Amino acid sequence: IAFFSALFMSVSAVCQVNQEVPNHEFEGWNSNTDPKDWSTLEDVLGPGNGIVKQETNDVQNGSAALYLETPTPSGYVNYSIVSLGNMFYNSTIHKLVSTGTSYHSRPDSVWVLYKYVTPPADSAGVAISMQAADANGNPETVLNVLFPLLPGSSWQLKAYKLSSHYKSAKQPDSAYVSFISSASKARTPGSMLLVDGIYFNNPSLSTNLKETINKGGLKVYPNPASEGYLRFDTHERLSGYRFELISVDGRKVLESAIRQDNSVELSRNLTGNFFWLLISPEDKMAGKGSIIINP
Repeated sequence: IAFFSALFMSVSAVCQVNQEVPNHEFEGWNSNTDPKDWSTLEDVLGPGNGIVKQETNDVQNGSAALYLETPTPSGYVNYSIVSLGNMFYNSTIHKLVSTGTSYHSRPDSVWVLYKYVTPPADSAGVAISMQAADANGNPETVLNVLFPLLPGSSWQLKAYKLSSHYKSAKQPDSAYVSFISSASKARTPGSMLLVDGIYFNNPSLSTNLKETINKGGLKVYPNPASEGYLRFDTHERLSGYRFELISVDGRKVLESAIRQDNSVELSRNLTGNFFWLLISPEDKMAGKGSIIINP
């Protein structure tokens, strides 16, 4: 199991005709351990080589989240990994290989809704690779990145820019995404990574923002808005809830308690496209969406 020390750097993608990459929120599962359309270390190496399961108690979006834990089987510290598509171990070249899913776009950024809990300073990771066929039909790397998912006691919605990492001007034809429960050298036993959504988008397009994350029936108005107050279109009393506004580059620009009339005051210096989150008194996500704020 010594190859785990270089696991991420040795994972490669191969074009595979399949469905477009959706916004995976891990509601559907093929078995007790495996998310639909994803593969795990348990698939490849058998039980005990990484714990991946469905989490239904600590969730922010929908009814389930992806749960990965860094275990210590047989005295070794092995982080868990789950990859979109099919993952297998190639014994000839001694590395894990992940076959990607069909994907034909060049997103500017990727958004991840996650929580990572680890005792010391450690970090989880999300790896993204996109491929395109060259003139001879062989896979050529268009994008290959690894982003850290930093520890924290609460859920985070984090944006990572992809546009500056493209290695080629070609249009991708396949992509894979891998989540790793403990990607740094610390590899802390018991580190837990929960992922409740992953979204590709182009922040420059407001229509794409709405398609990316505006789900569910709870809405705010007016939208587009300007300085003043936003109100939630619901008969439920939201006193005790809090409102968070997140810019397209992942910064939290506003956090405010909901007023008794289900409204929240906007800051005067906010303009542009934003995501909003509604957090319950129990620190659960009660709603989310997108909003345009005009000068």
